[in-house]
Amino acid sequence: QKIDGISDRNGVEEFCHNSTFAQYCNNGQVRVIYIQDIDALGPAAARYYSSKLWGGETYYVQVDSHLHFANGWDELYIADLKLAKAYPKAILSTYPPGFVNFRQEPPYTSGTRLCRCRIRAEEGFVPRVEMEGRSRENETRPTQMAFMGAGFFFASAEFLVDVPFDPFLPWLFMGEEVALSVRAWTHGWTIYAPRKNLIGHQYRPMSMGTPHYQDSVSRLLTHPGMFGRAENQVLDRVKHLLGYPDLHNDNHEDNSDPYNKFLEMDLYGLGTERSLKDYLTFAEIDIDKRTCGPMKWCSDGELE
Repeated sequence: QKIDGISDRNGVEEFCHNSTFAQYCNNGQVRVIYIQDIDALGPAAARYYSSKLWGGETYYVQVDSHLHFANGWDELYIADLKLAKAYPKAILSTYPPGFVNFRQEPPYTSGTRLCRCRIRAEEGFVPRVEMEGRSRENETRPTQMAFMGAGFFFASAEFLVDVPFDPFLPWLFMGEEVALSVRAWTHGWTIYAPRKNLIGHQYRPMSMGTPHYQDSVSRLLTHPGMFGRAENQVLDRVKHLLGYPDLHNDNHEDNSDPYNKFLEMDLYGLGTERSLKDYLTFAEIDIDKRTCGPMKWCSDGELE
C-alpha cells in the first residue's frame, strides 16, 4: 500500500532485521500473516486470522495499525486489568486518542469511554459504538462499559477460547463491535474502560485518499450495488445475535448449506452465562424502537 506516494513501512520486517530484536522473531515470538490487498475481506475477517496466531501467551491484545505506545504500556495495562473486579474475565477497551492528544510518558491522559451508541437506517439499523465520557482522575480501579472497541482491547487470552472470532463476517465494518460486545458479555466477560490512554493511533480518514479495504472489494465485486447487497447479508448475522425479529432465518440450523448466513452460530453466537435480554437492558438498546439510551451510568463510571 502507498500513502501520500510513500510505501507503507513493513514494521515486522524492520523489527526482525534489527539485531537487538531478531532473537524474538527467530524463536517464534513474532508471527505474521501476509495477505494481498485484493484478498482482503475486511477488518472482522482480519481479526479472525490474527487470532489464529495466538501461541499460548497469557494475554491477548487487539489494536489497529500505525500506533504509538507509552513506555511500559503492557505492564501498566496488566496492572489495570488485575484491578478490575471481574478479573480474570475482564476486558479493557477504548478508542485510542490520535497522536496529537497522546503522551508516551506520564502524566497520561484519562482513558476515553465507549458509552454511547447510535442506530441509523443508512447503517442497516445496527448499533454504532461511539465515545462518551472519560475515566475520572481519582478512580482506584477500572469501571464498566457495555461496549468493546475494535481499535483496542486487552484481556486474558482465555478470551479466545470462550469467544472465538467469527470467520463468517466478510466485508463487515459497522456491526463488528456490537457483535463482539454482546458475545463477550453473554459469555460472562465484563468490559471496562482503561483508566489511562497508553496507546495512540494515527487516524487517517478515507477523504485523504488513503487505501481502504473497500477499494479492494470494489475491484472484486464489480457489479453495481453488489457490495451493499453482500454486506447486508452479513449484517443479518449480527442482527440475529441481537435478536432482531424480522429476519428470514429458516435455514439457520442447516450447517451443510454453504449459503447459510447463520452458519455455525452454536460456535460463534451468544454465551449462556448472561442473557441477551439482560445485555440489551444493560446497554440501553431497544431493538423494537431502534434506539439507544444515554447510558449515564457508563459515562459517569458508576459501576465497578
